[in-house]
Amino acid sequence: MGHAILWAQAALAAIALCLSLFLPRADQAGVLVPLWSRAEASVGAWAVGHGAQILQRGQAGGSVVIQIPSIAIAWQALRDGMIVLPAAAVGCAQLAKNQGS
Repeated sequence: MGHAILWAQAALAAIALCLSLFLPRADQAGVLVPLWSRAEASVGAWAVGHGAQILQRGQAGGSVVIQIPSIAIAWQALRDGMIVLPAAAVGCAQLAKNQGS
């Protein structure tokens, strides 16, 4: 029983760590990546329709780099078959650095 509790706590800590690293924050750059084949124009239109500003094309096919207006967009994107990752976490370090200054 004691080991199960320790494993559960370790799993919760791992989940919290992953969320803190890969969950985007409002007012930072994020990469909107479709989970299945989708035209870049439709991804961009979706982002603008949900209040995001497009900063540039993403490196992955069909992805766009956006200014994240609120954390809610990450959950909306997931429901619509896309994922939003922080730009710094996916290699857009220069863009993230420029936003920090």
